[in-house]
Amino acid sequence: LRPKAPPSGSRPLHTSRPLLAPVANRPLSPHLPLKKPQLSATFSISHRIFGVALGIAIIYVPLATKFSVMFGV
Repeated sequence: LRPKAPPSGSRPLHTSRPLLAPVANRPLSPHLPLKKPQLSATFSISHRIFGVALGIAIIYVPLATKFSVMFGV
């Protein structure tokens, strides 16, 4: 069996290996548990989480106070 030739006028595929070469049975990228978490990424994620929590608290506390006084709760 011969591989099919691409139709005329089409661009060839750009690959790092020939299309008929065997593919190694290995993951394409490293898995997260294998990598050590970076300190900067950890700080970035925690900064976002605490920022959202602080933003919610800044909005929620005055509203809760206003409605508790308004409704006598």
